[in-house]
Amino acid sequence: MKRKSFQVKVNPKEGEIRIFEGKDKIAWCDFYFDEHQITATDIQVESARKRRKGLGTILIDALKILAKKEKKPIYLYSAADAVKFYKKCGFERVVEAAEAGKITVGNLEEGKKLKDAVNKNDMVWLPKSLKGRPVIYV
Repeated sequence: MKRKSFQVKVNPKEGEIRIFEGKDKIAWCDFYFDEHQITATDIQVESARKRRKGLGTILIDALKILAKKEKKPIYLYSAADAVKFYKKCGFERVVEAAEAGKITVGNLEEGKKLKDAVNKNDMVWLPKSLKGRPVIYV
């Protein structure tokens, strides 16, 4: 069986990671930087037949390289059926990370409980190079 080859293009200035098979874009991640974090806004694998082939992991690994370089956490909202995937990639739920004292949620309204303010599928990944307890904005 012949292995297919993929090309990965990372463009931090435009907030894009793209995976191509030939000329066809088959997976992508859109993100943006701010002073506190990297926020992934769209992570997709083009079709069901392309899933479970490691493409999502390639996207996340590329995003992690940027996060390590910038010394910033990654924040994203996960679909319920993808939480297991992100946990396997080292992410944890924002609520759990905050309750464990690993992060602070910066835009929590006064008097509001964390579990009421944060979606249960909000996820965060913290690079080991990060110093102190980062502030995450959801």
